Amino acid sequence: MMANLNLQLPDGPQHQTVYEHNLRLHNRLWDNLSSLATKNRSKDTSLHILHHNVKSLYKKFHYYESLNLTNCIDIFSVSETWLKPELPDQMISLLGFNLVRCDRKSASKTRGGGAALYINSNYSFTELSQPQKKLRQLCDSVWVNIKMHQNSDPLTVASIYLPPDSDKQNFVNR
Repeated sequence: MMANLNLQLPDGPQHQTVYEHNLRLHNRLWDNLSSLATKNRSKDTSLHILHHNVKSLYKKFHYYESLNLTNCIDIFSVSETWLKPELPDQMISLLGFNLVRCDRKSASKTRGGGAALYINSNYSFTELSQPQKKLRQLCDSVWVNIKMHQNSDPLTVASIYLPPDSDKQNFVNR
């Protein structure tokens, strides 16, 4: 069923350009994910991970919400979420996914930073706090161990946002 969208945009070419850019992004993501969703996943044992540098998850959340990621993605990694601790998880929850997030740490900046993982609810996972503590001063990161199969070792997955002004050599050495 096709929804009739009546979008009211502010006047001016800059607003139309932003809208068109966001629509192109949504359509490109939708096309790529639709091709994955049509594959037979019942015999597929691989893990499907999507990463996106969103530059404000809350503002663009409706795009991801409309993609129905549960059909084709197991883990959705997000960097530059720009989230603040005051925003509850319920405001950015995706149906069929568990959310683990690390909000931006910079108190001096109004934008930037943050990392999150959306993990398909079919997987059990454990959040790992030790890597986050070790890297706390350098980056925003989320680390989890995911149990893929009953008799397999867990797989460690991380979403990391390393700010442009951070000490990259120190990050590599840790």
